[in-house]
Amino acid sequence: MKKLHVASFSEHSGISKYASDFFDLVLRYRGYERLDYGQLRFEGEKAIGPEDLVHIEIGINEKAEIELLYRLINRGHRNIHVTLHDPPFIQWPHFRFQNPLLNSMSKFIHLYLRNFWIGESVFHKIRRFFVLTRRGCKIMRDRYGLENVFFLPFIINGSKIRDISPINQNMLFFGFIGKNKGLHYALSLHEALLVDYPESRFIVIGDGADNKAGSDYLKQVKNRYNRNVDYLGFVEDSKLIEVFDKASIAVFPFSAYRAVTPASASVLGAMSMGKVVCATNVNAVSEFIHDSETGYLLTGKLDRDISLLNCIMSSPKQLYAVGKYSVEYLRKNHSSEVVCEAFDRVDSGFL
Repeated sequence: MKKLHVASFSEHSGISKYASDFFDLVLRYRGYERLDYGQLRFEGEKAIGPEDLVHIEIGINEKAEIELLYRLINRGHRNIHVTLHDPPFIQWPHFRFQNPLLNSMSKFIHLYLRNFWIGESVFHKIRRFFVLTRRGCKIMRDRYGLENVFFLPFIINGSKIRDISPINQNMLFFGFIGKNKGLHYALSLHEALLVDYPESRFIVIGDGADNKAGSDYLKQVKNRYNRNVDYLGFVEDSKLIEVFDKASIAVFPFSAYRAVTPASASVLGAMSMGKVVCATNVNAVSEFIHDSETGYLLTGKLDRDISLLNCIMSSPKQLYAVGKYSVEYLRKNHSSEVVCEAFDRVDSGFL
């Protein structure tokens, strides 16, 4: 029996980066082999024997891995572990349509009517689920009545953690750009702060969705906000440190997801790069951002958030203290040692 870790390791997605760290720091030392399904696809499926233990990284946009999961289950494979990055769903919605109205109706039926339980039997055919937030873990258990759902801390590669860099008045946004990510709101905060901090710059790292809605949103944002704003698009990992070192504060005014509860790779990534994170208290953000300790929670109310950021930017010592503590928090709660211990507890049956 082989033990295989399946993910699209060569992609630029957050899940791909997470999977690489999880394999390198945890699974490699537990006898797993890496199977890059993003490159191998059907050739990779042939490498999976009926008795092999398969650990698959699943997010609602990981189409290849979702298709593989269903094919393995349909052929009777039962030795499957899944890290579910967008709990409580494997795919969202279960039935997808090109027509926006039909797709919205499908989401409503999936979320509130549970598709009349169509497709839910798959959840009971997976041996173990690992979920990267406590809130997501509880939602999974409550929705499906499962007991084989386990919380696994989001792993942060300790060798990549950077202590807080010299304090300045620059800000940044990092990650996928979409309307629900709130980039426009972050830039409106920065615009207001330019009155008191005219030299402050805002750095935007990331791209929008590869569709008309995504490109239109980003175009509108660029047209509206251009004073002291640098739109860098996708930045290679080798250059991220240099870019991140230009700012002290990361701003993530996310909207609440109606359906899924992922761990925020952007929030954790910015913390690990020594940034003080300011984010809205939605989804599972509060599991990582403890207000005024490991970062700051935004309210979504412009005047209050401007006042908060103004206070932060005028207090370099406090900014440094929060950034320093947030890095310590990551080392204490998201290190490879902590994740290995949690994984082994489940693997040994000591829950």
